[in-house]
Amino acid sequence: MGRNRVVSNERTNLFNDIHFLFAGEEYCDSGYQFGPAVRPNFIIHFIVSGKGYYQFDGQTYQLSQNQGFVIFPDKLTTYWADEEDPWHYVWIGFTGTKSHQYMTEVGVSLEYPIIKLTHMNQFQRLINTILNRQDEVMTHFYFQSVLNQVFHDMRVHRDDPLHQIENKKYSQYTHQVLHYIENHYTHPFTVTDMAKDLFVNRCYLSRVFKEETGMTLKDYMNHFRITRARDLLIITNYSYTDIAQQLGYESYNSFYKMFRKITGETPSVYRHGQHLESL
Repeated sequence: MGRNRVVSNERTNLFNDIHFLFAGEEYCDSGYQFGPAVRPNFIIHFIVSGKGYYQFDGQTYQLSQNQGFVIFPDKLTTYWADEEDPWHYVWIGFTGTKSHQYMTEVGVSLEYPIIKLTHMNQFQRLINTILNRQDEVMTHFYFQSVLNQVFHDMRVHRDDPLHQIENKKYSQYTHQVLHYIENHYTHPFTVTDMAKDLFVNRCYLSRVFKEETGMTLKDYMNHFRITRARDLLIITNYSYTDIAQQLGYESYNSFYKMFRKITGETPSVYRHGQHLESL
């Protein structure tokens, strides 16, 4: 049996937007599996070491250290440890009326339930601050402070080449653009569509964004989608056509050309090369 520790919190009406429920840590045995199961709340698993698999919505994600996965409420999921290098992870569970909004803010969605971080030490330390103090009196406010810190650090420590742009201080219009692209990249849209939805003149929006970020709107949109494509090529077995559709491309051909233009490789060469590196 693997080793695990868990601590839970009573429900309260003090924090309706988002509310800490429980946290834990587990060193899994080889092949240890949980599920298929449906959970009533959100749970984020942060992988400290080892490897494993997360199955959600018909897709299996192969994950390892400095990555994580999110269990959404009322969704069927299964996850299991690798046979040769079983994972060690920590987790935190929560609920609340704005839980989905919080997840969107850190780049997680039903279409992309995976987290990539620059390091995992901070999250293990935060969870352990709770687990190591189980004999002490901990108030709702203490639990809530840890949960808020987790979300703050997820936002700050995202492993994303475009994240340095998202973290800078910009005008209201540029921040609106960043949020819009992150929330709509799975569907086809143009710069004109975005400007219309944001009630801003297209030319003005394009000029402000370029002045503040150094990238054109179209370039940022393309790089954002290809960054997501790289992740999906590595951690899923989606077909190339499925990935193109999930990223808002109207055809595989347009996705293929953009991927090759930005990365210098075709999607198949990139996927094959990354899999060889992981062996």
